[in-house]
Amino acid sequence: MAIKGFKIVKRSKFMDNTKILIVDDEVIIAMEMKTHLENMGYQVVGIAATGISAIEMTLEKNPDIILMDIMLKGDMDGIETAEKICSYSQNTQIIYTTGYADEELLKRAILTEPHGYIFKPLNNDELNANIQLAIYKNKSKAKNIDKLHRLTAIIPAYNEQISIGSMVLKTKKYVDRVIVVDDGSTDKTSEIAELAGAELIKHKINKGKGKALETGFKAAEGAEIIVTLDGDGQHRAEEIPKLLEPIIDGTADIVNGSRYLNGKEKNTPAYRRVGQTVLDKATNINARSNITDSQSGFRAFAKYTISTFKFKESGYGIESEMIMEASNAGFKMKEVEIGVRYDVDGSKQNPLTHGVGVLVKILQDMEYNRPLYYFTFPGIIMIIIGLLTGLLFFAQYLGGVSHSLAPTSLAALLTICGAFFAFTGIILHSMSGMIDRALSDK
Repeated sequence: MAIKGFKIVKRSKFMDNTKILIVDDEVIIAMEMKTHLENMGYQVVGIAATGISAIEMTLEKNPDIILMDIMLKGDMDGIETAEKICSYSQNTQIIYTTGYADEELLKRAILTEPHGYIFKPLNNDELNANIQLAIYKNKSKAKNIDKLHRLTAIIPAYNEQISIGSMVLKTKKYVDRVIVVDDGSTDKTSEIAELAGAELIKHKINKGKGKALETGFKAAEGAEIIVTLDGDGQHRAEEIPKLLEPIIDGTADIVNGSRYLNGKEKNTPAYRRVGQTVLDKATNINARSNITDSQSGFRAFAKYTISTFKFKESGYGIESEMIMEASNAGFKMKEVEIGVRYDVDGSKQNPLTHGVGVLVKILQDMEYNRPLYYFTFPGIIMIIIGLLTGLLFFAQYLGGVSHSLAPTSLAALLTICGAFFAFTGIILHSMSGMIDRALSDK
């Protein structure tokens, strides 16, 4: 089994002096892993092929991270080895690597409270992201500030009793705190979320996703990074480290999980993708951004960005609204590729109604924030059409083809309306610029 997809990644401030122990009984894989980790900037303190040697090296080298083969051969498998290591060292993070894991094996592994699981063949982006997050959490504990819930996940949920339990359990493996905002559910969403270990906040009535997120953000006081993901099971909690990494290494303020970053997501239904494309274009025009998945609910936010969001939109338009507000505030937004499941029943609203509602909200925002796009550009198009059709109709009148000036008059009226729209946009744009300059001078 080979290690695929490796490339040199940008050195992070957390890479230097990070000690990693590789525990794997397949020598070729272990040596390849060592080479790639060292190329990334990590310090590999050793390779162990058995549980006994892994324990001995841990006591001797005191590694920060152990990449543990869960199916380790010998007297002790990877889980038993991890249990003993955890009893000796409280500061070492375990990340399991495995090519196969059944349900019983994973239940045993959960008891050791590992940082994460990485399936073989290993991919460097996933491996690096998991290591980065493990280091970050270790540093938090070392400073005795882990009680501040530095990594907090917010899951808005409405009638998600089928999926919310597994979403909470999976998410807890990657963050310090999980907040579920039950937005007026009429099923057992609240009870299951609490049983799974989430901190529950319940709305008495359904207020919409925007208000659920607002409630969650207010409750996430003390968090250094906030992750949002949907409760319907479409998002993959194991991809949380990929979203956290750019914030941890300082290359982004906000990270958007995108299904379309590297092209068309094959599993997305065609009708959804057409609507998504329209909403993406409208959002990017409004926000002056280049986001490929504007309606993604899988995002990560640095704590200093939170005060930017006003949560004026109560429904699903909140995704586009947050992009616009973040862009206006000048925050660095980065996208990472994510997967998504469409085999779950996550739709609470007709897709057409949903899409039209979000588009209307974007256009309303554009009226105030981008008057040149909302007024001037359509006005210019009206002027061009009016002039061309007016000249055509007038030529037909002079040539005797038409005996009425009514079409020419209508074309002239269209031209005048276009000019009115165009000048309105220019005036509003100028006023907006004057207001912005006045506010910036204060």
